[in-house]
Parts: sequence; structure tokens; C-alpha cells
Amino acid sequence: MDKEINKIFIISAGRTGTKLFGDHLEKTIPNSFSEHEPDNVDLFNFDNLIKNIKRQSFKELFILKGLGQLGSRNISLRYLNNTFSKEKALEKIKYERRWIEGCKFYFEANQQLYGLTNILPEIPNSKVLLFFRDPRDWVRSIINKGKAYTDKDILYKINVGGFKRISPENLDKKSENWKNYNQFQRICWVWNYINTNFYNSINGNNQNIRHYFFEDIFIKNNENTIRDFLEFALDEYFEEEYVARLQKMLQNKVNENTKQEFHKWHDWDKKHCQDLHYFCGDLMQKLGYGNETEWLEKIQ
Repeated sequence: MDKEINKIFIISAGRTGTKLFGDHLEKTIPNSFSEHEPDNVDLFNFDNLIKNIKRQSFKELFILKGLGQLGSRNISLRYLNNTFSKEKALEKIKYERRWIEGCKFYFEANQQLYGLTNILPEIPNSKVLLFFRDPRDWVRSIINKGKAYTDKDILYKINVGGFKRISPENLDKKSENWKNYNQFQRICWVWNYINTNFYNSINGNNQNIRHYFFEDIFIKNNENTIRDFLEFALDEYFEEEYVARLQKMLQNKVNENTKQEFHKWHDWDKKHCQDLHYFCGDLMQKLGYGNETEWLEKIQ
């Protein structure tokens, strides 16, 4: 990984639209390259698979990742459960990105880096941009997306080597109730765990970490927030014209849910509201979510 390249890691818990940044930021910012989850193995996207094998190798992408030795998800988990030291985790992150060259800015949108937010700025010329999203919308989006944390979730069922999801067991944390949680409760727990890590990172006084809210950028398309995002990422290379370009880019939608079976929180019963509040309520309040009168009545 070239030390001279400015590296900007855009990290969220997923389902926050940041894939758009990985796919399109390079079209918005001159002399930049952007990527979404560069170590992802998607057997249904042949062109992308071949590209990633050329960058790394078949051995790295399939064998070492499958054994839990490489891959952003594995490195995050193993750093958090103390089987990788900080030095080893950073060494592996840099090694997997050794192919980056020929640009002034490298943007990586990668939710799998969730466990490394406080140490990534130690890579020379690196910044971390974190995204929070209202847990009520995030949980709904995860459930509508697929089968995560159910008996039909292959990763959750296999749970060996490099095929693991976030869970108390995989983080070496005790939780007597985890196996009794339903899908909704497990996903609430995951939101709280990941976003608590983010919250702790932004309260560590590291000047190279900054946070934003999904709602400000992707729903409100707030010009001032977008300007701050770009100024922080680009520093002296920022140009005002980039704001309008990014606003236009944000009108595109990628990775949208087509299923809407799990409704918005306004239509939830009190049990769902109270469960989410139990797992997420403290952090929600710190982030400014959950102040609606209707919500407060539902969690009583």
C-alpha cells in the first residue's frame, strides 16, 4: 500500500448506501480510485471475481480467507476477539491492498472494517469516515434484505474458519440468552455492538476519524453535510464543484431492497419496539434517535 496515497475508509454497519461511494466516487473526484469491499468473493459476478483474483490471488481470496487468515471480516473479528494484535491486523489490511497505485485518493467503502475503525488511522495518510443509521430503519432493512441470523443463513449455520458473522461467541463474549434470541433481537444486538464501537472511536479525540448520519446525506441530501464530508476527505484538494457532483451522484440508488415485508416502526407492535429499545435505546439516545412522541409511547 503506497504511503503517499491518501486513503479514505468509509465504514458503516451496512445498509447505509455506502456501496454508492465505492462504486461511483472515482467518477466524482479527479485522480481518485474507489472500491466497495475489495476482498469480496461474489461467485455470481464473474468479472469482479476475476479482477479480485488478479489483484490478490486464488489462494488468498479462497483458501486463506476461508481459513480466517485474511479478509476484512475475519481481520475485524479476530482483532476484536484478541486473536490478532493491532500490529498483525494492520499488517494484513495493508498487505491485502498492496495493489493500490496510480491515484491521489483511494476511497474504500467497506462495512467489514467495522472492528478496525480506531486503528486504521495509524496507516500513513489514512482517514476514517463513519456512518450511523437509525436502528429502527437499519434492522428493518436487514430483515427485508434476506435471511441473516436465521436457520437459513448459511454463514450463521457454518460458523467456522472465515465463514462467521458477528455474534457473542465469535467475539469471545458470554451471552447466555443469544441462542434464545429471535432474528429481530439478534439483529438489534448486532446494531448496538457495531455502532457502539463506532461511537467509542469518535470519542477518542482522533482527528482523522469523523462521523456522519445516513439520513443527512442519503435522505436529506444536505449540502452542508456533503461539503463537510468532502472537505474532511480531500483536505486542501477540495473544490466547491465537487459538492454538486456528489449531490447528483447521490440521486442514484444501489443495492435497494425490493422486499418490504417487514414494515416501518410506526406499524410495529409494542413488543418489537420494546425489544429494540432494550438493545439499542441507550446508544439511540446518544445519537439523537428515538425522540418521537409516538416512539416514546410505544416503548413504555
